[in-house]
Amino acid sequence: MRVLSLYCKDQKGGFSKRLYRLLEALVANGHELYYLSADRTSVLSEKVTHKTIRAPFQKSGNIIFWICFSIASFVHTLAVARKHKIERITVFSPFYTFLTLLPILLLKVPAVTFIRADNMKHSGNRLRNSIFYLFDYIGIRASMKIVFAGQSLARTYRKRFPIGNKSVLIFPNSIDRKFAVDEESRTRLRAQLAVAPEEFLLSTSGNINRGKNFGFLIEAIHRLPPDTVKLLIIGDESHPAGELQRLKQLTSERGLHERVLFCGWQPDPRLYIAASDLFVFPSRYEGSPNALLEALSCGVPCLGSKIEEIREILLYDELLFSLERPDELVTKIKRAQSENPYYRRLFELSEVRREHFTGDWDSKAITIVTGEQGKSAVVAFADKVRHR
Repeated sequence: MRVLSLYCKDQKGGFSKRLYRLLEALVANGHELYYLSADRTSVLSEKVTHKTIRAPFQKSGNIIFWICFSIASFVHTLAVARKHKIERITVFSPFYTFLTLLPILLLKVPAVTFIRADNMKHSGNRLRNSIFYLFDYIGIRASMKIVFAGQSLARTYRKRFPIGNKSVLIFPNSIDRKFAVDEESRTRLRAQLAVAPEEFLLSTSGNINRGKNFGFLIEAIHRLPPDTVKLLIIGDESHPAGELQRLKQLTSERGLHERVLFCGWQPDPRLYIAASDLFVFPSRYEGSPNALLEALSCGVPCLGSKIEEIREILLYDELLFSLERPDELVTKIKRAQSENPYYRRLFELSEVRREHFTGDWDSKAITIVTGEQGKSAVVAFADKVRHR
């Protein structure tokens, strides 16, 4: 099957990883893949036909870039679809379905839209959200099939848009396999981070932005007794800039220079997560967070904020904490550090959830897009993405 996909530009984070993984799975199973974006990425194999859409101000990603990129996308997607006789369109947002509207309407190409997060939660700007509401509405109406990353996300969109009798699927992210690191490597990495063997190390990871709510964790560390717990923040800043500097300033104001560690973006964050004792994920909003699933794959006990999207993954109240009651998280961290039975309980519950989300995401995704039975062929690709 000849498949067309579209995305703005290569970005760090789970969203791009999962998109690239789907594209590679398609070509690994013998499908022809045409991918359009504003830049080139070294991650995708040569089997993917990658076409670049030129647009000014690509690096800054300002409004001029988005206007030019959107207009060009209408033209290029139609041209590619017509030239290569595209049979299916698959994208990771209704906005990108909207940008492929011409081949959908004029050439009758069916579109499969994966919805990975709620676009309206990314900004409080009413004008911006009104515009994207219109784009999302059109993109959803134009889709043959809509694939949500979780039940709560599907409920949100069903309330917001008249989805009607369209084919709707719930298809969460998954874990390929348990990630194992030997004790020697773990000890060596902790030493590099200046974390003593007896110190209790928390970790968290993801794109550094307000939605990830890492400042909440820094405040929790401040409430804990000094010299008992350290926090490792794995990740780099995403657009808009300023959040990383704010977090570092907060760390300075709280006198936590030696207790809060920023290690930047890592090709494989699992190495760092596996070196920690407890993973904590305090997001205000999510879709189906890859960072949390990566943490579960490491065999490290996990705690997450009590929002619907994270509850779908962690499920148990013991693994959840309220963002309105910071002391609840502080208490759980204290108990995890000092009470072995309680720590073991967190570990066992996290293992149950890891097993629940372990599965063959690739073959299921191929079947959803093409209607044909797929086979998993991209575990090596997933490692390639992490090590680029």
